[in-house]
Amino acid sequence: MIADADCFNTSYFAFIDNANSYYLITNGDGADYIRLYKGISGEPTLLGEDTSSFSCPVTIKIARSRDGNFKVYRDDVLKISVIDNDLTTSSYYRTYIQNGCTDNVYAQNSSSGTFVSQVFDTAFSTPVGGPFSSTHTVPSGTQLDYFVREASSTYGTWSSYAATSDTLRVPMSKRYQQYKANFYTAYSTHTPQLDEVGLEATTTGYYIHACADVTNITSWGNFQANSILSGDGAITYYVSTGTTCDSVEQATATWTAQTNNAPILVATAAYAGVRELFTVGSTTSDVKLTDVTLNWLEGTARPAVASAVFTNRYYMAYTTGTVAGTVNDFVSVFDRNDAITFLTGMDCYSFALYERKLYCGDANATGLVYQMESGNDDNGSDFTSSIRTKAYSMGDWDAEKEFVKMYASFSPESESILDIDITPSYHLDASTTAVTLQPVNTGEDATAGILMAKIPFAVDSNLTGRFIDVNFENTGSNDNWTLFGLSFYFRRYDVK
Repeated sequence: MIADADCFNTSYFAFIDNANSYYLITNGDGADYIRLYKGISGEPTLLGEDTSSFSCPVTIKIARSRDGNFKVYRDDVLKISVIDNDLTTSSYYRTYIQNGCTDNVYAQNSSSGTFVSQVFDTAFSTPVGGPFSSTHTVPSGTQLDYFVREASSTYGTWSSYAATSDTLRVPMSKRYQQYKANFYTAYSTHTPQLDEVGLEATTTGYYIHACADVTNITSWGNFQANSILSGDGAITYYVSTGTTCDSVEQATATWTAQTNNAPILVATAAYAGVRELFTVGSTTSDVKLTDVTLNWLEGTARPAVASAVFTNRYYMAYTTGTVAGTVNDFVSVFDRNDAITFLTGMDCYSFALYERKLYCGDANATGLVYQMESGNDDNGSDFTSSIRTKAYSMGDWDAEKEFVKMYASFSPESESILDIDITPSYHLDASTTAVTLQPVNTGEDATAGILMAKIPFAVDSNLTGRFIDVNFENTGSNDNWTLFGLSFYFRRYDVK
């Protein structure tokens, strides 16, 4: 743009930006000034002025940026600096040369220019630099170059500017960062345009949750956390317990490392705290924690029943205790004929089937898992096995009988060293009182295929009743035993 004017007479330059007109007016006829106006709907508004004296020839340079910063230089000396939020045009320099010798004023584009950003405070003492990003327009014949530098403090020693480019990760690790952009053009009609710049930084850090009130806790359960991780991002978990909420929310609390999806091992207390350490190697790594769950037990609940179906039998483990702290100490086994076998001394908190084998998770604090139906020695510990018959009336339910003796057929011991002794007892007429008889040693005749044992009834015990049931029991860790059959000898009395 060229405007005819005497060097010392008023002249102006105008441009349109966001529907507003901006005017630069100079005068050097004795009342020297440079004035910057904005015209809104034809009405001029003075934005700023400089009234110091000057003489021709003079160079006036105007710098305007997208953030509304408008600066006017006279012979490279800043004379006017104002902020106008209506400015939207991207950053660039325009130089106006006023030459008194030709009585003409020239407006010309500069072939190069530099924009230096403000100093950015990442707020991290040792950040990890992220990608440098920008939104720009670079027409043919123009060029836009970026440079970055860093410092530990605003008053410290800054590093030298290092070249970078769009989407390239910036290898900076100090708190304060700054960039500059160099503009170049080979044509007055082509101008590079910078719209937006992004400098990203992240750091490793801790996060402490608000405390959890677990006043009624009796024991801890599992720790569960869900997160989204990518790249080299990682999260390390910590837990703490204490008598006050404040004691578990401080960085100085006693923090214990906690494995995710694992039991919580810290002591029980009224309050619990959780802390995470977020670790990243670059801003391209994604580290996100979505939720954390603490599981614990309250009150005096008894353990849950465990069950499983294996080899056409139904196993059910339960506790016979009535107070807190009891374990599943009893197992009932139901076969397909609805006969029940009771297994004592087997403490199963859980059952599981794996590769066609049944396993029992120990209900005690041992951390052991046992394979069921795999032998006869109960892992070396004694166990009790028993058989109890139904109540027999011998076909004459209303007549009393005086029992003299009985014969029981057993499988003999496979080896004499097993020493399997079976204790018989009986109940008359469904009495709750058991009468114990002399034990049977299944090793009496190791050569017999089937052992026939004669068991007399003691004359000093109750021998008379209408019904009789018999119980056979063995306690030990030896081989299994088998009962084949029973025979009873008795005297019948007439019905009275």
